[in-house]
Amino acid sequence: MYDAFTPPPGARGAFMIAPFSCVMAPTKRVISRKAYSAYLSLGLLSNTPDTDGEGGVELVADDYQRQTVQLISKDSKTFAVAHKVAFALLALPAIKCLAAFNEANEVEAYGVPVSIRTGPTAAQLMFAAHAIVVRAI
Repeated sequence: MYDAFTPPPGARGAFMIAPFSCVMAPTKRVISRKAYSAYLSLGLLSNTPDTDGEGGVELVADDYQRQTVQLISKDSKTFAVAHKVAFALLALPAIKCLAAFNEANEVEAYGVPVSIRTGPTAAQLMFAAHAIVVRAI
């Protein structure tokens, strides 16, 4: 399986480029608690965690930092991040997953970033306002 920033062998112009969107699912921890934490920050993972939110490996880079977000109600089944989110990285490594972390560094939701646009190089990981949707519990 190929991620957003690594094209298949022999592919040309196969990188997904901004803007991205993402539908995130709650972890079992959040489902059993029946609520998301008041404080959440978004981070990038190089693999997808399990349904408990465990096993995800967060990106390590000098120019990377999590982005603090606040969820707003979009409709009865989803929340959304109401503002633009951008990860400014000098080089875009293999990113497979977007994760929402609480203050205890536990993953509360996760999803795979997608884009309908492609280009010759991956330039930026940017999500427009309301492009990150988190499923309600």
